[in-house]
Amino acid sequence: MIRRLLEADYLAAANPSQEQILFWLRESRTPEILGRLCQTYPDQAALIAAKRPAVAAARSGDLDNVAASLAQEEAEERRCDAAYWKPLRKTFLQNFF
Repeated sequence: MIRRLLEADYLAAANPSQEQILFWLRESRTPEILGRLCQTYPDQAALIAAKRPAVAAARSGDLDNVAASLAQEEAEERRCDAAYWKPLRKTFLQNFF
């Protein structure tokens, strides 16, 4: 869902602000859009690339590497999400069942 919302926001913007561009570069989950962002906004992409491997790969134009980096990001987010919810689920189950 986040991917689609970001795509829609990117495609609808006629004159994006600096904050919007940086947000897209930090959060976009579409290889093609990341590639276009890096081509269109190379200075902003350089700022984000140091902290986000998917953007670094997009700057080089390697969409296969972008997709792999995005898959790693997603896997890490899922691991963090599972770790966050695990104790909460345990508490919930102890209190309600």
